[in-house]
Amino acid sequence: MMYSEFVENTGCRDNDYNREVFRKLEIVYMNDESMSKAEVYEWGKKLVNNDLTDEQKEWNQDRKTEIKFLTMSAEEWKERLVNYRDYARSSVTSEDRKYWNEEVKYCQDKIKIIRVEIRHQKELIIK
Repeated sequence: MMYSEFVENTGCRDNDYNREVFRKLEIVYMNDESMSKAEVYEWGKKLVNNDLTDEQKEWNQDRKTEIKFLTMSAEEWKERLVNYRDYARSSVTSEDRKYWNEEVKYCQDKIKIIRVEIRHQKELIIK
C-alpha cells in the first residue's frame, strides 16, 4: 500500500499527522493477511485529521477580508450609480446628460469588475 493511494482513497490532506496514521495502519495491514485495503481506508477515514493548517486559515481570513473590502467598495459604487442616474435624468442639456450617462456606464463597469474579483476571491478560499 502506498501513501498516495491512502490519501486518494481516504480523502485526507497531506500532513505529518496523516502520514503517521498511514504508517501505523500500514503496519497493521502488512501483519494482518485478512485485512483488505478497503478496510484500511475506512479506518483511515475515521482517524485522519483534515483541519486546515494555520497558514491556510490565515490565507482564508485574508480572502474574507478582501471580499469584505470589495463588497464595501461595490456598495459605494452602487450609491454613485444611483446618484449619477438621477443627475442624468435631471440634466437640462444633452451635453450634461451625455456626461452623466458616461459616468453611469463607468460605474456599471466598475461594479462588474468588483463582482468578478469577489467571485475570484471566493474561489480561492480553501475548503
